[in-house]
Amino acid sequence: MLAFFGAAALVVVSFDLDTEDNRMNNNENVARFLLILCLGWFGSFIINHSSLRPYGYRSRTLAYIFLGIITFGIYTLVAAIFNLVFDPYKERNVGYSKRY
Repeated sequence: MLAFFGAAALVVVSFDLDTEDNRMNNNENVARFLLILCLGWFGSFIINHSSLRPYGYRSRTLAYIFLGIITFGIYTLVAAIFNLVFDPYKERNVGYSKRY
């Protein structure tokens, strides 16, 4: 199953524009996707304390813990998928809050 998600992530990355900034951003999006999908809240903790944290944002670690328990992991799965299309210019991103 993990191989399926990894292959799907690579397909999504290959369809984006081929600029240097987009390739870097896409690689980080795939890395964040895999961290959240495989490790859940601990992956969120790793993102917040590494260079994978998007500038001006922080990952919602407590939301991954509590909402993941309440929704039986559905929130974690949905937030992991939305990491593939993370855009720092959007007003809101699932699983992240803005740092002011």
